[in-house]
Amino acid sequence: MFNALSSLKARMSRPPVLVEGSEFSLAGEDAQWRVAAVRMLRGIPHALIEQITTGETKTMAISAILSNPAFHAIPSAARG
Repeated sequence: MFNALSSLKARMSRPPVLVEGSEFSLAGEDAQWRVAAVRMLRGIPHALIEQITTGETKTMAISAILSNPAFHAIPSAARG
């Protein structure tokens, strides 16, 4: 049975990771994002992210992306 507690446990035991090629979405947005590159900026890991449909790019701290409550990783099996 899947409930809020099991969801919380799953997130705590398997934290999402952003590596080059990862895809994710943000709740409330129709767009999907892809991590184009990961690099260190001032000692903090940042991701160059690209919106898949428009090609728009942004650089954001990985911790800021992962801590966003709207973040939803897209499993590799779901891509295609």
